[in-house]
Amino acid sequence: MAPLSRYSVKHQFGERSIEIFFIDTVILAGSSESEQGEISGVGLTGYDLPGPENGQLASMQIKWLIDGLRGSKADYILVGGHYPIYSIGSHGNTPLLEMMLNPFLKKYGAHYMCGHDHDMLHIDRGTGVQYILTGAGGDGCCYDAKHLKDIPKDAIKFAAVGKDGSAYQKMPLPLLGGFTSFQLTAESMKVIFHAHDGTELYRTQEIPRRKANDLQDLADDDLDSYFATFDL
Repeated sequence: MAPLSRYSVKHQFGERSIEIFFIDTVILAGSSESEQGEISGVGLTGYDLPGPENGQLASMQIKWLIDGLRGSKADYILVGGHYPIYSIGSHGNTPLLEMMLNPFLKKYGAHYMCGHDHDMLHIDRGTGVQYILTGAGGDGCCYDAKHLKDIPKDAIKFAAVGKDGSAYQKMPLPLLGGFTSFQLTAESMKVIFHAHDGTELYRTQEIPRRKANDLQDLADDDLDSYFATFDL
């Protein structure tokens, strides 16, 4: 049986819950592997991704995600994909994902986590959506900040990039890698960034829980217009 390209998990803690929707961003934005990528060693940047190879699969995945977000009663929602929406690292931003996913992340009070760049980032564009890049568990931490100018400086809340992780801001030790943990309470969530040895490097501000009953659903006409934009 082929592995699923999309799935969700939900965890209950006391009276609160978190739901995580995992998606295949290659289906949505296309493969980063190419002859150019083999030469550069990092693949295509997010700006150069070709788009979905199979429009029907991309449409099915987006519709599945929208249905899940619309129906979720969870207090916290994360959407997880491989490619970043925003990154100052080697691969940079992914405009296709920005256009495809941001409307629904904002509308339904969800946050986005990803990897791809072997860095650690917290991006906050002031829309309520928090963007967590936690890709430093792989080989080669940390990638250079080649796309630093692509994101407003005030939106970069934390960045472990470049040599020893200290190209953007000084780390307390040379980083060989890193990981994140999530701290949830009844009313808020924090994301904590750790070095390879567990040292805490940074924690986000309190991210308030979403209140599903207060969210206004998207109209069907808006959804029809959305799918027409991407010819899905």
